Amino acid sequence: MTQIVFAPSETLARIFEHTKEAEKWSNPYGIMPEMENQMHIDFVKDSGIYIMSGASERLRGPDGEVNLVAYATGFEPGTEDLWERTREAAGGDDFCEPLPLDEKMVKQVIDGFGFFVTLEGNSLKYGTYSPHRRYFPTRD
Repeated sequence: MTQIVFAPSETLARIFEHTKEAEKWSNPYGIMPEMENQMHIDFVKDSGIYIMSGASERLRGPDGEVNLVAYATGFEPGTEDLWERTREAAGGDDFCEPLPLDEKMVKQVIDGFGFFVTLEGNSLKYGTYSPHRRYFPTRD
């Protein structure tokens, strides 16, 4: 089991806020048209592990980046052995997995909660966590 943690931050809150404000959402790889009508964030593994807004309209980064992203703790660019760490945590293939959100999750992150993803075999669970707690409840 691997737990990937996104610490509370302004960037994380902005991503969730942008996702909430959207009227349409992304269709990762063009093979999930049902996601266009469902509020979600995109959980991505390529050069690091991060989340970005699932809104169809991009949320640009402060320095002109194509997408504002929030990196998981320990999976940021420049991390020692990043390729090996991401491969061990989430497998060898790059991916973009949409994670549906509900209003409660979005509000919690905007209000200062963190976000986590737990990977175990082929299953994925995720949720929010209070920065004052030491355990992570899960959502399938």
